[in-house]
Amino acid sequence: MNSPEKLLSAFSDYVDERHAARFYRYAGYTRVAGSLLIKVKDTDNRILIRPWLRSGPVGLKDIRRSDKRYSRFRGQEPDIHVNLATSFRQNAIRYARSNDKSSLIAYEPEQRAVNIIASSSLPKMFLDAFLSFCSENKLSATYDFTGTLAHKGFKGNVAQADRVSTHARNPSLFLSYSWDSDSHRHWVLKLAAELIRNGVKVLIDEWDLRDYDDDLNRFMETGIRESDYVVLVCTPDYAKRANDRKGGVGVESTIITGEFYNPSRALKFVPILRNAKGGPQSCLPSYLKSRYAIDFTTDSDYQSKLEELLRRVFRKPRYRKPELGPIPPLDSEDV
Repeated sequence: MNSPEKLLSAFSDYVDERHAARFYRYAGYTRVAGSLLIKVKDTDNRILIRPWLRSGPVGLKDIRRSDKRYSRFRGQEPDIHVNLATSFRQNAIRYARSNDKSSLIAYEPEQRAVNIIASSSLPKMFLDAFLSFCSENKLSATYDFTGTLAHKGFKGNVAQADRVSTHARNPSLFLSYSWDSDSHRHWVLKLAAELIRNGVKVLIDEWDLRDYDDDLNRFMETGIRESDYVVLVCTPDYAKRANDRKGGVGVESTIITGEFYNPSRALKFVPILRNAKGGPQSCLPSYLKSRYAIDFTTDSDYQSKLEELLRRVFRKPRYRKPELGPIPPLDSEDV
């Protein structure tokens, strides 16, 4: 099983040989290529599994195009779409985790490793069968969040449960900035790259706009709304465009202010200062002037300010607040 399509072919045979009483496998899948449609007889759920033959990662744009193309398959309307590939882009992973009709299976043939993403979308009976298939074929099956087995009520052996990954969830971050100059754009990209290397899922137009069909407004609205944090790279030009509601920065500011004054969401927006030639206040839009901003204006302080930003995003202060202690025995004296 040296490719996703070979893995799917083997699973198709496994379903026929071992689980014909539980599942109905629709005709259409061949041993060379094609999609596999399985119906869970007890629940009538229809699961469409599509293998990707490409070597590179599959993105959100690919999945949306495929979902539209396969909205019906073999005369049936799938309830759950499962994409099977060697790897996926972060935007595809975010989409699957927020969509209860989508799941991803990443298969690395050389490591014989399978990672099920958004596995909670899969019916319990199908998940059990796929896990058993992985176990019998000595494939290491992992999950994208802790507790999947308990949530799905899986009754498999403990060895499989031990393979559930326990890594913390990576926060997502939208970068809002103005195109002041080529050097400024390069600096923002450098910051984005540093954040990604440190475990932050960054959404930025330079790399992610194409996954939104180059629709800038949809990219901004979705990114700002769905990200855990929005970092605003503030410069005098950024402040002017935000205040005047001009260009992309103006559109973003309109979207941001709609959430900014909601007390439960205010901490989502993190201003940082860059190129503050007229002083810090010259960089900040009107609605941000009372907010603390991380000062990136001095290049020699870049690493310390990057750490400050990371601590803010991961909510890890440098100094831990002590637990509240008991009231000390303070005696009083007579006057």
